[in-house]
Amino acid sequence: MRAIMSRKLALILVSIVLAGPATAATLTVNSTANTIADDGLCTLHEAIEAANTDTASGASPGECAAGSGNDTIEFSVAGTIQPDGALPDITTVIHVDGYSAPGAAKNTLPLEQGTNAVLVIEIDGVNAGNVPGLKIDGSNAAGTIIEGLVINSSANPVCCNHAGIEIRNLTGGPATIIRGNFLATDTTGSQRRPRGSRSVLIWQGSSNVVVGSDTGGEIVPAERNLISGTNANGVEISGASNISIRGNLIGTNASGTAPLTNNNAGVFADFLTDGVISDNILSGNNSHGLGLRTANTVLIERNRVGTNAAGDAALPNHGGGIRVYENPNFTTANINVDINDNLVTWNNCFNCSGGIVVGLLNAASSTQAIRLSRNRVFANAGLEIDLATPNVTNNGLVFGLTPNDPDDTDTGPNTLQNFPELSAAGLAGDQLTVDVSLDSEASKSFTFEFFQASECDDSGHGGAEVFLGDAAGATDPNGDYAGQVVLTLQGSGNYVTATATNTENGTSEFSACLNFNEFVFEDGFENLP
Repeated sequence: MRAIMSRKLALILVSIVLAGPATAATLTVNSTANTIADDGLCTLHEAIEAANTDTASGASPGECAAGSGNDTIEFSVAGTIQPDGALPDITTVIHVDGYSAPGAAKNTLPLEQGTNAVLVIEIDGVNAGNVPGLKIDGSNAAGTIIEGLVINSSANPVCCNHAGIEIRNLTGGPATIIRGNFLATDTTGSQRRPRGSRSVLIWQGSSNVVVGSDTGGEIVPAERNLISGTNANGVEISGASNISIRGNLIGTNASGTAPLTNNNAGVFADFLTDGVISDNILSGNNSHGLGLRTANTVLIERNRVGTNAAGDAALPNHGGGIRVYENPNFTTANINVDINDNLVTWNNCFNCSGGIVVGLLNAASSTQAIRLSRNRVFANAGLEIDLATPNVTNNGLVFGLTPNDPDDTDTGPNTLQNFPELSAAGLAGDQLTVDVSLDSEASKSFTFEFFQASECDDSGHGGAEVFLGDAAGATDPNGDYAGQVVLTLQGSGNYVTATATNTENGTSEFSACLNFNEFVFEDGFENLP
């Protein structure tokens, strides 16, 4: 399955090479005004219109040239643009390059150090009304690139259509790329300048959109977005496919050292098909770091959720780390979501679980095949992994440990997969031999993953600070499995815990913690000092 998801990542990103007519024009914005006149100035408003229509903005010297094919908008000035209404929708392929402005510079830092990008073109929407900062609309605009801009502020900061960048109705064509921007912050990336509803909105059937790094390999530092400070979700996806969100800071300041809060989730996706959300910092948000509601074939990988950019200090999300659940108003399903190699720690959650939640809101629906592998999940509020069932009285979730049941016949998210049972068999130096058993469905194959931790959650389960390894096993015709594994301990944590994953059903909650220091071993094994 990991190989399948890797191939899917390659397929999602292979279409990024821009296509289109060989002819193109460069339109140079030479004024931060918002005028529309034959006055010798080329404003951003006029440049977008000239690119859309292939018509010059006027006859006077200095006016925007006529567009011609896949055009580039560059800047010969720096400063703040305050539109007094909506800028024209982008309806043809345009590369808006804020890094062409004098004094601008792309980020050179690795993700662990944040971004040192210098951005000097600011689109301030304080006077614009109920409109997005920039809107990319229609399939003819597929392949547009927006980079090097600061887009912030809203006249009505709590309402409606105030997306920093709105992408809609983009089906087919080359990838549309949003990279190297500061969204809902000031030009330094250290202060909130909120947008009303979200910083990036991708919806209405759009496909093939990249937010951040547009390669399938290493993350490119220059393409990192800072998406923090909005009054709702940092990135919101609704009814879209082939979406990639990679290598961004979402919810922190530019250095990744302090929260610069999005008031809802860092990333929220509803009805997402074929997506990759990887290598981001998702921290400091007022709701989840990542909320995925009704998804099919999504890879969530190598994100840091609830930490600073370096991963060594807490910047908690206040509604939990990662949550996968279905839209309660539809009987559609969450299926085939792989959550791998993420660091999810220090997240808060009021009366809920702050680690990774796989939930079911509508009992007539299904959340299944949500597979977790090699995630470091510890020190979160509540359970570290929670298979949460419907709360029919308030259309919410019931959080907390789900006990194992005989033969695993219960139903719910990930079919409420039973967790394994661990018992210590022997310890010699740093080699711990563990007996593993599982009572589940008959004749099913499982992967067991083992983790070491210095503490468990309040239920006595979970805590995954270090991944120790995995082992394969299968239940017999009675639904029983028993085996043994040898683990090499690391660090000072005294607890071992495990999960069980069936490819079709998904991953269990964590097993009860095994404190191997509580046992006195015989037959040549000795306890730790």
